[in-house]
Amino acid sequence: MNKGGIYIAVTAEGGSFALESDMFPAYAITKTAANRAVQIMRCTVKDIDIIALHPGRMNTEMGSTTAQIEPSDTAEGICEIINKSIKVDKNTWFIDYKGKKMAL
Repeated sequence: MNKGGIYIAVTAEGGSFALESDMFPAYAITKTAANRAVQIMRCTVKDIDIIALHPGRMNTEMGSTTAQIEPSDTAEGICEIINKSIKVDKNTWFIDYKGKKMAL
């Protein structure tokens, strides 16, 4: 990780080309665009870490039927990434809230 800070774009697994799904197409398209924006920014901005983060399938109004975690779990993970308690490989830029690499 760079010492200059971190930029986290909250995207989702729905923005991955590896996931074949027709659920919420407009949502998936916006997340794919966000992932691409992160990829482009990583090529041009060198003094900070830039990552795309999948927050997990949270228990929210939108995700209640497929929920796997509570929003507080995601918040805790994001804080650990920001505070560098969770180590993220510098070559990995699409991760989940636990810092694990996500498939593009």
